[in-house]
Parts: sequence; C-alpha cells; structure tokens
Amino acid sequence: MNLEEKKAIEIKAANSIANAELAKTDWYVVRNAEAGTAIPANVATHRAAVRAKCNTIESAVNACVTEDDCNALFEIPTDDDGNFTGHAIIENWPTLEE
Repeated sequence: MNLEEKKAIEIKAANSIANAELAKTDWYVVRNAEAGTAIPANVATHRAAVRAKCNTIESAVNACVTEDDCNALFEIPTDDDGNFTGHAIIENWPTLEE
C-alpha cells in the first residue's frame, strides 16, 4: 500500500468515527428542525468538538509526506521517563459531557 492509499484509509476511518459519534445525537438536530426545540448546549458543543477533531485528524493526515509521518500520528507522547503525557493525534475523540 502506498502513502496516498494509507492516507485515504485513515481519513475514511476518521470520518466513519465522526459520523458514528454524531449519529448518537442526530435526533436532537432532527427534533430542532421539526419542532424548533433547542439543541442542549452540551450536545452542540460535543458535536462541534467531534467535527473539529475530525478536521484536525484529516489535516494531520494530509500533511504527511512520508510513511513515518503517518506512523507518528499513532504515537503516544511520553516524557523523558517514558510516562505517557497525552494521546496520539489520531485518537482521543471528544466525549459527550452530561
């Protein structure tokens, strides 16, 4: 598999994750469109965060010039002692705050 194929797969995967996450709250959007009932702020914030995360991942993938660049998207950052200090760019999707 070449780099462009790998990038296309990762972008498709990110879009699938985003679509699945957004589908969980789509009914709020439909209810808003049909009945004018406001979308709760936490739901609107979550949906925006999911779209932003997907865009961030897509931009990071598109910026990859080498396979090593793509592999780095999956690396979890660590400190000098080897302790995890964050999440891989391609992971850590937002969660809905109740």
